[in-house]
Amino acid sequence: MSLARQLMIPSLVSGSFGAATDLYWVGDTSTDTVIPANWSLTDGGGDAPKIPDANDPVHYTASGNNACTLTTDVSWGSIDLPAGYTATLTLGANDVTIRDGGDVTFAGGGVVDMGSGTLRLTNGSFDNSGQTTWI
Repeated sequence: MSLARQLMIPSLVSGSFGAATDLYWVGDTSTDTVIPANWSLTDGGGDAPKIPDANDPVHYTASGNNACTLTTDVSWGSIDLPAGYTATLTLGANDVTIRDGGDVTFAGGGVVDMGSGTLRLTNGSFDNSGQTTWI
């Protein structure tokens, strides 16, 4: 399936959201996004007490340059793969929904393996200015 067909812009995401918590992918325990120990409240920090939800900006950085695999559909506030993150983010058959007004930034050199998953974005920006590889 082509990238254009897998990126659904706009989607039907709406609603009110509470306070956001920036979360950083560490991936030290496993590649699974639903394990709190794989996330940190700071770049390169220790385990977070939670996994990201629809409010939370999600960051993949060089400090947590480990592969990440979605094992369920997720809703995040935004997603950022900056320069320095070179690992693979795998959606598989799962969907990533970015909340209304949230941004998607792929400015790094990592790999996004869409599988049969979908990335949904509404009223936010999409920046694919980096060397991110899409498969």
